[in-house]
Amino acid sequence: IIATGSSPFELPGFEADGVQVLNSDHLLDITEVPKRLLIVGGGVIGVELASIFSAFGSAVTIIEALPSIIANEEESIRVELAKSLKSHGAAIYTGVKAEGLVKSGAGVAVTLSTGEKIEADKALIAVGRKINSENLGLEACGVNVERGKILVDAKMRTNVRNIYAIGDVTGKIMLAHVASHQAGVAVENCLGGSLEMDYGAVPNCIFTKPEIASVGLTEKSAVESGLKVKTGVFPFAGIGKAVISGDAQGFVKIVAEEA
Repeated sequence: IIATGSSPFELPGFEADGVQVLNSDHLLDITEVPKRLLIVGGGVIGVELASIFSAFGSAVTIIEALPSIIANEEESIRVELAKSLKSHGAAIYTGVKAEGLVKSGAGVAVTLSTGEKIEADKALIAVGRKINSENLGLEACGVNVERGKILVDAKMRTNVRNIYAIGDVTGKIMLAHVASHQAGVAVENCLGGSLEMDYGAVPNCIFTKPEIASVGLTEKSAVESGLKVKTGVFPFAGIGKAVISGDAQGFVKIVAEEA
């Protein structure tokens, strides 16, 4: 069973040195909270670490090339998270690219596509993860690989008998609990079973404040699937317990098929 996972993607010109320019692995190992933290990338990893370090007291700046942070989430969720991050002092630049980085003794300076220059003590490069499928001898074994992804069927089996793959290296849904379930399926089938993966209802989570959690189809994907959709939204501010506990920011949204 191949389970080599993934590693932080290296952005050309912004290579991590583990000191001033960090990837997400490095940032988890630092011993001091940077006063100013510049994050290149407003995806899941970027916003999670922005939320954490804002709470620790860092002055956080997020640079995202797409029109919005966490671009794959619904607009209402993106807006709510941006509001929360800004309320904790984070600055968010969207629709702009980081085009250059210069290191100095005092920190780093990043030049944006707008010409603006932003200085910080440390920069976090959080622009995704790279699948770890190189130098495994897959070619010699004849295992099919497509754009770095090890191709597997629903049983987590590759095209080569008795070789299976699980987790990020398969290029499926890159979440730890998905990899864990894939592992159970692969082991069962290695032992002669006949289990198959079903990705139809995978819980998704983003560990920000407030946390974001979802399962099933979004409203947009449900409509695009041709379903007649009915939605309902209720704010946490309308729940007494949420107000008392100080967790009144956010909402719950139900997306259902109209009867």
